[in-house]
Amino acid sequence: MSLNFNLAIAAGIEHLTTLMAEFALETDLFAEAEPELKQLFEWHALEELEHKTVLYDVLQNATNNYLLRQVGMFVAHILILLFLNLGLAMLLYQDRKLFDRKVWQEFIEFWLTKDKFLYKVLFNARDYLRKDFHPSQNDNLFLIDRVKV
Repeated sequence: MSLNFNLAIAAGIEHLTTLMAEFALETDLFAEAEPELKQLFEWHALEELEHKTVLYDVLQNATNNYLLRQVGMFVAHILILLFLNLGLAMLLYQDRKLFDRKVWQEFIEFWLTKDKFLYKVLFNARDYLRKDFHPSQNDNLFLIDRVKV
C-alpha cells in the first residue's frame, strides 16, 4: 500500500476516534467507571479532540485526492468495526460471557437502540464525505472545558 493510502486510512481512523471521543464525553459514557479509569478514559478522549486535525492536515498536504480520502474512510470504518467487535468478543470470551444473552442485549441497546453508538459515531462520519470538509469545522472543543482531569 502506498504511503498516501495509509495516510488516508489513518486520517479516517482519527476522524472516527474523534467522533467516539465526542460521544463518550457528551453522554458521560464513563460515569459508572472506577474514578481512576474514568479520569484516564476522559483524558484520552480529550487528547483525541485536541489533535483531531493533525493527520487530516498531513494527508491534505501530501495529496488532496478526494477519492483517496473517501476510500481511506471506507477502510477505516471496516477496521474500526472489525477491531472493536473482535476486542469485545475476546474480552467476553475471557470473562466467560461470550454467549451471555444479557450482555448481547446490552450490546444491541448500546450500538443500535438506546445509546445509538453506531448511528451517532459511524454514520455521523458522513460530514467527511464533503469535498470542503475539515475536522476543525466540527466545534467540539467546548467538551474539553466540561471535563476535569
